[in-house]
Amino acid sequence: MKNKKRWPRVLTLALLAAQLIAVLLLLPILIRELNWLVIVVPAIVALLLIGDYMKSRTTYILTFIWSILLLIHAVALIIMQLHYAYIMYLAFAAFFLFAVSQSSLR
Repeated sequence: MKNKKRWPRVLTLALLAAQLIAVLLLLPILIRELNWLVIVVPAIVALLLIGDYMKSRTTYILTFIWSILLLIHAVALIIMQLHYAYIMYLAFAAFFLFAVSQSSLR
């Protein structure tokens, strides 16, 4: 039973590590685009929210969705170097703000 509870946390840590690697790979593009803070700051806050996962399942799920969307966006930036990324950032920010508000309500 303990092992089943451990997997979501391990999976989240792996996803956040992949997110950090993607951000590091994207640094030249992000610095040129001047929107790197929009990725780095929420990634840091997501790491701070790890302690709340055991208390709030909603926070875990929403931050997990946030990480997946961020990785998809990172891949899209690497492959296509899209310039309409601000719409995607707004969607990411909405998910993230909802996750933070859910964790602060508990």
